[in-house]
Amino acid sequence: MKINALTLCVVIGQSCAGAAWPAESPVSVAITDDQILLRTPALDAGVRKRGYVTGVAAGSLLDRKTGFRDPGYGLDIVDWIMEPGSDEAYRSELPGGLAYEFNNPWHGKAPKRTIEGPQICTQARDLSPKVVRGKDFVAVKMQYRYHLAAPGKQTGSQWEQVLVFPEGKRWFFSMDRITSVNSSEAMFLRIDMPGHIKHKNGDSFSEVYLSYRGRIPASEFESNFAPDEKFNYRRDRDPLPRRFIRAYKCAIPKTAGPARGWRG
Repeated sequence: MKINALTLCVVIGQSCAGAAWPAESPVSVAITDDQILLRTPALDAGVRKRGYVTGVAAGSLLDRKTGFRDPGYGLDIVDWIMEPGSDEAYRSELPGGLAYEFNNPWHGKAPKRTIEGPQICTQARDLSPKVVRGKDFVAVKMQYRYHLAAPGKQTGSQWEQVLVFPEGKRWFFSMDRITSVNSSEAMFLRIDMPGHIKHKNGDSFSEVYLSYRGRIPASEFESNFAPDEKFNYRRDRDPLPRRFIRAYKCAIPKTAGPARGWRG
């Protein structure tokens, strides 16, 4: 069984095994023990190999045209394989990190339970991303095999991620795929996408845009609320939008003035 969080179709080119691209290339990659640093004419980005891994690392995405840097906790950060429902009946039997409590301010009221883990971003610790390069893009591929499971479930599902940075573009593609050894009527992969923003009373952005809600001013985020208390999307309640878009407009640092760029 396969589930896709985001879908990407791209022809991957030659693999990169060196420490950096040739100096004359408009796309450069520096590889260290801890991370991969990418630079295109439009963007800078970092991909962690150790510590808090998966996706584009927190604060590393830089829009070189405006000078704005992503103020979030990272982009396409990967957690567990989950499904709707409560684990309360067997929570004491779950191996480390699989319990999912709800009815609280950080997870909200909706019951969810983990099928397989661990939470990759915090518990995988070490990944071995591969850098590949095509004619006009650079990409990073990584994968991980889950080794913890809830009672009655198997271990061994595989997560794969591909991040593709087209040369000269102020955006990038991201794809996650799970090849599952389990079955479920409503399996999903929990990930952090645009919207997981670091801020204090909405000071790092001026507004949020959700294609299923519209434009939301930063003032709506001055007080804490649970994820399903406001602005969430539910298939059994809300009409299906043409596209699912989540974006935020960065605020000019140290001012309350108008913002200059959307991130989504």
